[in-house]
Amino acid sequence: MTNIRTTLRHYEAEKAAQEKRLRKEQREAKVEKLHRKPAKMIEALFRRKIPVKALPSFSDFQKVGEILQNKWTYTRGKREGFSQFLKDIARKEYTSVYEEAKTLRYIFHYAPQWARDPKGWMPKEGVYDTEELVLDLIHYLFAKFPVPKFMNQAWDEINERYIRWFIHLGSGLNIRTAPGLPIELTKRMAHFFTIAPEDYTIQKALRYAQIMGMGGTEALVDDLDVTSVARMLEHKDFWSTVLQFFTKNKGTDSEEMDPEKMNKIVEYIYHQKFLPRRTRNRDGKWKMLPPPKPQLSIKGRTVDSLNKSVEKWQEELDRERELLNKLGEDEFIQWRAVPIRDFTHITQRGGRLETYSITQLVSNFELKEEGKAMNHCVATYVEECIGGESSIFMMTLKSKQHHKPKRLVTIEVGLTEHMVLQIKAKNNEPPSREILDIIDIWMDAEQLTLDDDY
Repeated sequence: MTNIRTTLRHYEAEKAAQEKRLRKEQREAKVEKLHRKPAKMIEALFRRKIPVKALPSFSDFQKVGEILQNKWTYTRGKREGFSQFLKDIARKEYTSVYEEAKTLRYIFHYAPQWARDPKGWMPKEGVYDTEELVLDLIHYLFAKFPVPKFMNQAWDEINERYIRWFIHLGSGLNIRTAPGLPIELTKRMAHFFTIAPEDYTIQKALRYAQIMGMGGTEALVDDLDVTSVARMLEHKDFWSTVLQFFTKNKGTDSEEMDPEKMNKIVEYIYHQKFLPRRTRNRDGKWKMLPPPKPQLSIKGRTVDSLNKSVEKWQEELDRERELLNKLGEDEFIQWRAVPIRDFTHITQRGGRLETYSITQLVSNFELKEEGKAMNHCVATYVEECIGGESSIFMMTLKSKQHHKPKRLVTIEVGLTEHMVLQIKAKNNEPPSREILDIIDIWMDAEQLTLDDDY
């Protein structure tokens, strides 16, 4: 009798396993069939008839499926609208376009600015690469008029200000009237912007337009590094005189006006004329001091006199660093703030104001306080900050709910790459999407890029 029951249990278990295998095979067959019908695949994902986890890892639909099946939190349009857009661009031989799900979401975000209906999109012959496909779609939807190829960077980085410029140019408008343009361009400069080399960044194309419009050379554009260019995106009237100075003197003595010396001149001017100094005493109290030479002018200066001023300033910096390196671990150690500005962002939530602040930390005491509060190792970054390799910022929130600023994340900026390298919440947890969005605004204003890990 026992053997009969055991046999019966084995039979039922085998039957259940066969049914499970059959259901799995049927599901896989269904998914395989839908891969050949992209519009129906999108519909099935949207209706959740097929869970994303049922898709094979190599599927082109993985990333868009995650967006469709996750909670819809985007501000423009609804999940249904995004699903319809994905069906409208469904092309049997071109499903790899769905791999660029994040970019597709931003394309849909700007749907009100589409110049054409996505249903009419047909990729150009020979375009199969994923990145080329999505760019082909972007130019089809937004560009009634030619847009310079370097403007594709706007979509590569998902930089919203640059995306608005892309759309502006694509509609046939002049770059001079683009929203949020940081410098004023003449008609001649605007022309040079449109013909800037394809391998330039957008920022470099702006500098190219300005320098070439002044009668400068492409060599001068190449000589100014990305940090120097970023310094010049404000106080445009003053920096225009500096560029004119470089343009005038570039050919006089190549040794005295080499790229390294020109960029040091820019750094010197920025620190002396525009960068406020924050100092903190041993009691922990902060004091803001004005820039050392706010009235500094380039008028009447020679290359030789500027280089001498830069050398003297550099010697002062070296002496400061040498002194700081001699101090013991228990001493109060402070370093110069780097020329990346602090930031304040105010929003309203539920009828109350919330103030987000990003502040640079410039002493070992501050790093220790931040590390202790956030339970991570930022206090060990003193040498990197003194040596000019990195700068550390903290982000806080102040509201009626948090009268005392609440620490949110710690940010490391790599100064060589001008890139945000790390963003860590308490216990080294990753930041929320909301916090990243606010940091994006600060990064855009300071011309910072974000490490690929984020």
